[in-house]
Amino acid sequence: MKKLLVLYLIFSPIIILNSIAQSNRINDGLQLFKNIEQIEYCVLLPLNEYVEKRAVERTKHSFVNKKNNALVINLKGYYSDDKSITLEKLCALKYTAEDEEHGKIIKTKGISNTNHCFYAIGYYNNLIYKYEFIEITWVRNDEITVLELNYRLKDKALWQKRLKTIIKNSECPE
Repeated sequence: MKKLLVLYLIFSPIIILNSIAQSNRINDGLQLFKNIEQIEYCVLLPLNEYVEKRAVERTKHSFVNKKNNALVINLKGYYSDDKSITLEKLCALKYTAEDEEHGKIIKTKGISNTNHCFYAIGYYNNLIYKYEFIEITWVRNDEITVLELNYRLKDKALWQKRLKTIIKNSECPE
């Protein structure tokens, strides 16, 4: 009986911690990342695949893929002086013809008024056969949060699913 009790005491914390970790994972390998700085944001990220780099700026977090240093996720929050800025206006200002002239090609853009964000999917001319990028910008009151990441072309289907999940679950839980 003592052996069973000892085994229970040893393994129950492990089982409980594992179940908590599993409950924090949504799907497609995404887990909730929440900052505790001036501009609060909560974003689902594949944290088990990336390592956070040391922060240089406030409200900015950078992550590097554990297997491929070229795969980076940047997340930054900042204040906007223009409280009347709309998603449509900011999206138009962010993606211009000048960007395309410099090799940043946007293939798809979308706006989600429900989730207070817009996104773009594209590639850079010099990386057309290797990588694509996703940029998501959330606008809430005078706060703007920007998620920028790149992924391998062979992971495109996975990141298309992740994009929908990230946008859908972008509110911080109470």
